Amino acid sequence: MSDILETISHIIDLLVLSLSHVAQKTVIIFFIQSNHLIVSNTFSNASGVCA
Repeated sequence: MSDILETISHIIDLLVLSLSHVAQKTVIIFFIQSNHLIVSNTFSNASGVCA
């Protein structure tokens, strides 16, 4: 009986780990994309000022 519980808790641990990993990747990708937008907007504004 305890073996089954141990296996289940192990599977849950793996699921939580993979979920948090996916969440981290998603947040990082979103962060990079939003930063890229901010940087490109700043550059286009700066080039507009220079021209």
